[in-house]
Amino acid sequence: HGPARAQLLWRLGMLTHLDGDLGQAVRLLETARAEAGEDHGLAAEATRRLAGLYGLQGRIDDSVRCWRVALDAARMAGDRRAELETLCYGHSAVLVGAATAAELRDRIERLTGTAGSFAPHEDPEGFLAWLHLLMGQPAAAAGPLERVCRRAAEQGEEMGLAEASVLMAQAELAAGNWERARQLAGEVRSAGRRADVSRSFGFDLYITSLVEAYLGNLDQARAAATALVELAEHRGLVPLLWQGRAVLGFVSLCSGDPEDAHAQFGSVTGSMRQLGVREWGLVHLVWSDLDALVELGELGQAAVLAEDMRSRACSMGRGLELATAERGRGLVLAAQGDFAAAHAALRQSLAEHERLGWPFERART
Repeated sequence: HGPARAQLLWRLGMLTHLDGDLGQAVRLLETARAEAGEDHGLAAEATRRLAGLYGLQGRIDDSVRCWRVALDAARMAGDRRAELETLCYGHSAVLVGAATAAELRDRIERLTGTAGSFAPHEDPEGFLAWLHLLMGQPAAAAGPLERVCRRAAEQGEEMGLAEASVLMAQAELAAGNWERARQLAGEVRSAGRRADVSRSFGFDLYITSLVEAYLGNLDQARAAATALVELAEHRGLVPLLWQGRAVLGFVSLCSGDPEDAHAQFGSVTGSMRQLGVREWGLVHLVWSDLDALVELGELGQAAVLAEDMRSRACSMGRGLELATAERGRGLVLAAQGDFAAAHAALRQSLAEHERLGWPFERART
């Protein structure tokens, strides 16, 4: 018993997660944290990784609690590198507003220059890019992701290449560079096969379904998203389940089935609300529930959703969510016959879009 055993346990836990058994991985990490004892650096190591696994299970409160404990342990150890590494496990904290994306970005940027180099799959620039995408800033994400992808390719680090390429593909979709996004999705599939991480992350299924949905290849998108949902349900991967169902909802909307679209979107938003998630940018396709509700004639629900989105977007400074909320409000007003107010809302949506650089979303408005 003790620190040496803890070192082995947290490594075994992460390998077990990569092999597809998230529940057993959590149990191993919990034991590793207990074995660390008064070794604050080791406790921070095990606890921050446990925070990440709890987040994948949808145990958001447990994830945030562990993240905070790990930060305290890193500071008690006086280890700035461990503090930086722990900050980059703050996904759940951002999702529920325990820390803002901008706050984490600033803290990470202050520490990055003092911590040395990282393996590509744990490079803080990857987490910074995720924050930029969450905040609707794909252009800011591109530079860091290009650097991580280049280093991962040079080092033959397949997991880092897959992770960064998934985010890069999302940035390219946002910029309207869809063929480049499709190429990156192919690279994700290749890297995922070589690293054999599909069972634990579903990188390949998610980005394939997303890109094909945007391109209008609905059968391919539906097949990949369905496989992603099945994987997520089998492995207990809650964020992946949200992403898969959001793509299925978008595919149904594009296929002329607003009833199924609303069912898919509603399952995602209901789960996120239940868990206290405030940042919906992680699965921004769920905003298309506005379109589905209007098509179903559920104008009251659509108006409530648009106002909820508008309020959250204003408080958090989310331009894309605000633009989408105004578009949804315009759709509701038009369906109610108030065309003057609808035009005003849609013009407001376009004004927001002019600053964002998401050409597809602007085209929808």
